[in-house]
Amino acid sequence: MLAPPYLKVPPVGYGGVELVVYERVSALIEAGARVDVVAVQGSYFPDPARVLPVKGTPQADFPKSRMRFVNVVRFLLHGRVVSSVVPFLAFSPEGYDCILNDAFRPEPWIVALMLMRFGSDRLINVLHGNAPYWASIAKLSNHIPISFGALNRGMLSRLSELGWRAFHTPNAIRFGPEAGVVSEPDRRLIFIGRVAAEKGVHHAISVSRMAGIPLDIFGKIQDPRYFLSHIKPAIDHTRVEFYERANRTFLEERLRRSAALLHCGPMNEPFGMVVLEALRFGVPVLALKPGPLSGINDLCTSTNSFICDSTDAMAESALALDKFSRRGIYFEARAAHSWPVVVERSLAPLINAIAEREYNRRLRS
Repeated sequence: MLAPPYLKVPPVGYGGVELVVYERVSALIEAGARVDVVAVQGSYFPDPARVLPVKGTPQADFPKSRMRFVNVVRFLLHGRVVSSVVPFLAFSPEGYDCILNDAFRPEPWIVALMLMRFGSDRLINVLHGNAPYWASIAKLSNHIPISFGALNRGMLSRLSELGWRAFHTPNAIRFGPEAGVVSEPDRRLIFIGRVAAEKGVHHAISVSRMAGIPLDIFGKIQDPRYFLSHIKPAIDHTRVEFYERANRTFLEERLRRSAALLHCGPMNEPFGMVVLEALRFGVPVLALKPGPLSGINDLCTSTNSFICDSTDAMAESALALDKFSRRGIYFEARAAHSWPVVVERSLAPLINAIAEREYNRRLRS
């Protein structure tokens, strides 16, 4: 397993991919798999997993401006991406049946480097992003059989239509006992996610105002200008509260006691881990209608969520949350999205198929 090279695993606070990697490794070990993880120094996993440590690097985003040559050169000279990829290329793939790349977004040049080092037979690139990279990767896949892990069924269907070799590798979560479900929640809504325009934090504030229900916002400020212009003016510590640096225990307690989770974007969220975190506590979800490649379609049903066309509809639905059974939400989510279930249905067949292919390749050679 190749973990992201930016943070220790498991994450100290609220984590995204890092938390998923930790729980996926733990579930695979419980299922009897042998797993080694290439991860940042100081990471740890349950025995008998081994950590192959690499030096952590600050996270850097590829330039979102036009892909001019000068932008690409400036980005590469910055050194962060190169320094984060090189240690992974030094890792020897010998002796492994399957290499799951959870470390990097599948940008074409990274996929090409990974293929050169590890080969295409046993490497799976988990798609944490959607269409922007697909056209470029398609040029590679026309010549090399690249394997992709799709986090949701919409992505899997689209990849299959393109003729790509794809597997369903959904995320999952650990469920606590039913006693963790609150039967009488607080009259407060909650939003969890990065503070950026594409996450729709301003929509969550609008829903809270129209419904007359207070809102708690938990998230790291990714876009300071957006925060100062759209979010900070609304924070009054009564109707709208903001927590940028909350520990995980406090966040989970507020989530567990919330009336509902607000999910306001983006349209094609690859998975929507925060939605699954709400469902495991029996917390219903109010979501803006997702796109066809969104993981929200796999998670939200008529028995756990209101899928709304507008913020007005979300506000109206926030006043009708009594229709949901919080315990029913908990049991439904646990039956479909707990790690033992996901390992049995998706990951174990995938790894066994690749292991068999690798075994046959070794026999031929």
